[in-house]
Amino acid sequence: MFCGGWVRSGVGSWVWVWVGSWMRMWMGPWFRFISWFWVRAWVGSWMRMWMGPWFRFISWFWVRVWVGSWMRMWMGPWFRFISWFWVRVWVGSWMRMWMGPWFRFISWFWVRVWVGSWMRMWMGPWFRFISWFWVRVWVGSWMRMWMGPWFRFISWFWVRSRMGMWFWFRFGFFCWARMRMRTWTEIILF
Repeated sequence: MFCGGWVRSGVGSWVWVWVGSWMRMWMGPWFRFISWFWVRAWVGSWMRMWMGPWFRFISWFWVRVWVGSWMRMWMGPWFRFISWFWVRVWVGSWMRMWMGPWFRFISWFWVRVWVGSWMRMWMGPWFRFISWFWVRVWVGSWMRMWMGPWFRFISWFWVRSRMGMWFWFRFGFFCWARMRMRTWTEIILF
């Protein structure tokens, strides 16, 4: 009666060993996978009972690490791009929840900076012209909203000033050309 528990445990151990060796011979490589699966399931159930909520977090972390290492081996350079994309999505969702309306402004600002740097590299001198044009449009729309009727007056005033400068330039060039033509005519005739 004293040795009963030990005998039962020893018999159980030998049954497991015998069944395991028979299954290893019969199943081949699959046995290793299934054995490892059951060991993980048994250890996981014990740790779940012992650790409580922390177990879910650690399990999800290790699943992500394991899947990530497998995908890195399989996908190569694409994995880095997709991982960075999902990190940005996850961080963005957390910041959106935490920052509220400020997040939309900062996100739009960084998108414009990133697109702008890419377009500057791609377009060269044209980018400066287009950027300045859009800055004037954006500032103009903001000033129109802020100044109301005054904006129309000031805008029209500047347009007239620009047109006036253009007119005086053409008039001056015309006078200068007439004078040059008269000088050349006098030289030729006299």
